[in-house]
Amino acid sequence: MAYLVPIVFINAVQGDAVSLPCDISTPDSSDNVVLVLWYREDLGTPIYSADARDRDFSIAEKWSDEKVFSNRAYFLDDRQPAELGIDHIRESDQAVYRCRVDFKMGQTRNSKVNLTVIVVIKKCSALPENPKTTSWRYEYEEEIKTLWRSEG
Repeated sequence: MAYLVPIVFINAVQGDAVSLPCDISTPDSSDNVVLVLWYREDLGTPIYSADARDRDFSIAEKWSDEKVFSNRAYFLDDRQPAELGIDHIRESDQAVYRCRVDFKMGQTRNSKVNLTVIVVIKKCSALPENPKTTSWRYEYEEEIKTLWRSEG
């Protein structure tokens, strides 16, 4: 039987901060989280980790891949659900991310976040249908065709 991994869809504006949810809760109060790994689906190795294999999770050792988030990422384990915070979102951060949670006794849990980055256009200008034409005069009710060029 194939296990379906739940997915959440998040939108973020380029330059803003975003929080990617990850459920680290356990129904058994005697169980503990020992490791949280974040993956970007197009990369084969973890991009962020919170490692508590030899310590309490509240003082887990945190690591972030320098090539992906560097110092822009941080783990907020005190939230419900926990979150991977990312500052100054870039267009290149748009991807599907997977959170893997390993417990001391319980079964490993996976969840996914599809992050869409909304790019802010800095400049937008209309161009005439024929770029060689400098005239913008059109007859009333004449169909106006406009080409748009954006920079950003």
